[in-house]
Amino acid sequence: MTSSSTTATYSSEVADPDKHTITVDEYDNIDVELFPRLMKNEVFHLTADYIPKILVGKGSYGMVVSAIDINTQMQVAIKKCCKVFPIGIAEQMMEQQKNQITNQNTIARQTLIPKRILRELKILAHLNHPNIINLKSIIPPSSYKTFKDVYMVTDLMEADLRDFLVTDQQLSDRHIQYLMFQILSAISYVHRADILHRDLKPENILVNTSCEVKICDFGLARGMNFDQDATMSTNYVQTRWYRAPELLLNNHTVSKAIDIWSIGCVMAELMGSGILFKGSSPINQLEQILRVLGTQEIENVKGSPQGLEFLRRMPTFTGRPLESLFPKIQNPDAIDLLKKMLQFNPDKRISADEALRHPYLCNFFKPDAVLPHVEKFDFSFETDCKDLISIKREAFNTILKFNCISRKSECKPVLCTKVDRDVERKKIAEGLTSPSSEEVQRELIYQLQKEMEQDLIREASESSEEKPKKKGMFYRMRRLLRKTKCLKS
Repeated sequence: MTSSSTTATYSSEVADPDKHTITVDEYDNIDVELFPRLMKNEVFHLTADYIPKILVGKGSYGMVVSAIDINTQMQVAIKKCCKVFPIGIAEQMMEQQKNQITNQNTIARQTLIPKRILRELKILAHLNHPNIINLKSIIPPSSYKTFKDVYMVTDLMEADLRDFLVTDQQLSDRHIQYLMFQILSAISYVHRADILHRDLKPENILVNTSCEVKICDFGLARGMNFDQDATMSTNYVQTRWYRAPELLLNNHTVSKAIDIWSIGCVMAELMGSGILFKGSSPINQLEQILRVLGTQEIENVKGSPQGLEFLRRMPTFTGRPLESLFPKIQNPDAIDLLKKMLQFNPDKRISADEALRHPYLCNFFKPDAVLPHVEKFDFSFETDCKDLISIKREAFNTILKFNCISRKSECKPVLCTKVDRDVERKKIAEGLTSPSSEEVQRELIYQLQKEMEQDLIREASESSEEKPKKKGMFYRMRRLLRKTKCLKS
């Protein structure tokens, strides 16, 4: 992303059917409504919980602003992914099908960015680790019909590792240990959730002035057991300089080791080498790797037949001792850990858990430490998300669920299945138990969930020009959140 320090200007008019104007100070006393704030000719539709400050970055997906959360008085980052789901998408797809111009390549182009954003929403909502960017909130759209932009509220970090590395400042051994400990802690947690990040590089490792690290950008992540992993393309997997050799050789049976290779490349930069393998093309990238590691490292390597044939035709390289590339590094444990991460053969590469227990990190990780538990992430939603309509529906439902049951709130109501609720009703009716406050709360959530589902179906079937009804889904959702104490009245 390109940095910017342009001060934001914004409008405090409420985007509400009543068209009344309210000052920012008065928002504590009214219902949460969506209202536009103008930022460099880009409108940010934010809830009254946030006051935007400055534009801090922009990229191909959209832009990021810093803001104040008025409930906590803490600074946050708000990432706007612009025009993810264009208005009138259903009509466009129906017209394409009618004219028989829709094919798999067209669908792939249309769904590439939306699917990445949906994937990141779901993964960040699932993960909860101090060294992974924290998804604090997802700002809800006003309705399904007008849903086109995605707003993610996260931690605000001062910079990324690339910003720091370009300063050519030499890090102390202690600093490198601390940064590597945090990076490996995060990836160990991610891997135990059966997630491959697949795009680890300095730009996706955020840091602050306290040297605290947070991993971000999970849009390219994949699961270990997902069917498409067997044939996943490497066209968009990782920046070339951090790409593992097995990906360069088109090996379709990739593993968690691809992330470890990337971390090794990042560690080399932290140790002062600059970019270790700076290839100008995939072929040249492979050559750069072999010039350092040597061709003796390529035995029993897996890859596509074409990739392996190319590898056999490569000239012989004796390689270079890694110690010679880092003359300022005096700690032999640092070189040893780097060697274990930069093994050409992924089967010989150290795992994240093993790397945490390496002697180099003994000052920060104790061998008897208990690693935090994380549930396996379910990637099966991708099977059903074949086109823009299904992706939009899944993203909308994900945002609803995140706002109704936020894992960040003190109140964590559980949405019960229909069978569960019927059983509880029967017990209460037969006098076997009396409804507790939690049961009443769950019943309320269940009833309102049904209403929201009906609204979703109804709104999706209406034309995009029809004005959304004021007493629709989000009014009931806010009523639900207040009654369950998930949102201030």
